[in-house]
Amino acid sequence: MIARIIMIFYYLLCLFFVFITLKNLIEEKTSRDRVILYFLILIPFILRLLRFK
Repeated sequence: MIARIIMIFYYLLCLFFVFITLKNLIEEKTSRDRVILYFLILIPFILRLLRFK
């Protein structure tokens, strides 16, 4: 029971980080390096949400 609650919280936290990173990615207009870094940050979080290890 408690493990399921922790797992749900973990996925919600990952979803929050994906949302914030996507928001920053969309707002980024000047630096191509930052866009690449945002994509690199997004990859592990998206893979976690899709349950890849």
